[in-house]
Amino acid sequence: MKKALLSLVATSIFVTGCGTSGSDPVASSDTAPEATADATPDAMEGMKGMDATSGNVEFTLLSPAGSAPMGDAELTLAVTDSATGEPITTDNLAVDITMPMDGMDPMLTEVEVSPGSEPGQYTVATYFSMEGMWAINAVVEDGGQQGKAQFMIEAQ
Repeated sequence: MKKALLSLVATSIFVTGCGTSGSDPVASSDTAPEATADATPDAMEGMKGMDATSGNVEFTLLSPAGSAPMGDAELTLAVTDSATGEPITTDNLAVDITMPMDGMDPMLTEVEVSPGSEPGQYTVATYFSMEGMWAINAVVEDGGQQGKAQFMIEAQ
């Protein structure tokens, strides 16, 4: 009987210690999260393909539409001047792709960016190692042209 009681108490302590603290910054926010380049992947959940752009540069994820295959993938990203809509050709486009992981650091993947077939279009070669939602972050800092964007895409 004592062993059963001791086991029950130990299990209760373990379960209580492993529970959530209730301090989720997104859940406790008084306002809805804004769709900005600095938004967390949690804040952009459910916004597949939606771009969150800031600055005077506009980013558009041209392909793939909606989802990407798991494994090797090629994305096409368009970069334009947000005022004129003209394509921007730059050597200063940085792209990183991560997979948000609950309670852990995000999973990283390698990315290779190269100029695409049209001015202002860029090919992003990567590898999606797991199925699920991935965050694509793009940044341009080229003289007067500056901007950031985040896209969410699902690898299947």
